[in-house]
Amino acid sequence: SSMLIKPIARGVESGDNKDCAVRALANATGMRYTFAHSILEEAGREEGCGTEFGVAHEAYTSEEFSLVGHFDYSEADKAEGYESLESALGMKAEKSITIAQALKKFSEGVFIMGTPAHLFCVKNGKIVDTIENNPKAGVVAVWKFEG
Repeated sequence: SSMLIKPIARGVESGDNKDCAVRALANATGMRYTFAHSILEEAGREEGCGTEFGVAHEAYTSEEFSLVGHFDYSEADKAEGYESLESALGMKAEKSITIAQALKKFSEGVFIMGTPAHLFCVKNGKIVDTIENNPKAGVVAVWKFEG
């Protein structure tokens, strides 16, 4: 089932303010924001809307990323009604993990991490983002840049 990633911070080069999936791709690869935007659009992202995990997965895997982790939702997220993403991502979920734990586990290389509400780039254990991320938030998907 498709789950919407909630809007979080304003777009950098556009009025599009639910573009964390776009910014994560641009930050991770070094490609221009406008190019990343068109890749997400081709995968099915609608302008001004949050990106569904299945759409993000299609876009990222088309740009030399591989899914290296899919983790279960925390109890708090489950209470909010988030469903399993196993079918959208094609990978069985492992035990839930926080951002802090994921940064240790995936400490070398370039990644895009997804929480139920947000997507962001991580380079060698450091978050590259325009907002502060709560280290206790649960990570549900991690893609590694192989490019």
